[in-house]
Amino acid sequence: MNAHANTGTVLDRILEARRAEVDHRKRVLPETALKYGVKAAPPVRDFAAALSRDAINVIAELKPASPSRGIIRDPFDSAALGKSLEAAGAAALSVLTKGGLVAVTRSLAIEYAKRGIGVNAVAPGVIKSPMHRVETYPQLDAMHPVGHMGEMSDVVDAVL
Repeated sequence: MNAHANTGTVLDRILEARRAEVDHRKRVLPETALKYGVKAAPPVRDFAAALSRDAINVIAELKPASPSRGIIRDPFDSAALGKSLEAAGAAALSVLTKGGLVAVTRSLAIEYAKRGIGVNAVAPGVIKSPMHRVETYPQLDAMHPVGHMGEMSDVVDAVL
């Protein structure tokens, strides 16, 4: 970073750090290597078709860790987990952050509205689940605007 790194806004510092990271990655992995990797990769799946099935189409989330829980899966075998989620009926998989989920949902809703397909996302925040230790419930309850965490059944009822 340059000498002005600490004088800008937080966004300025984030952008500068991201630019430095991109520059580094370009040096480490040149564009020609990326293009080769894309050509050698297996074909992508039809995302539109997956979400157009005549059913409730769930996009399942894959993540090895959570900011509130820490490590969720160790070791994290994304390929095996993805296959098990697919076998359980997931239409697609996601590795998005909450902000990414909101952006993708908005984009998909605009794109698929032309086809008469509605797109919704469920991002309940912290709910009572095995992801959170029972002894942390009081602190997590206090963080919710309604004063308590939801239950998994609340999410299911809202979706169905």
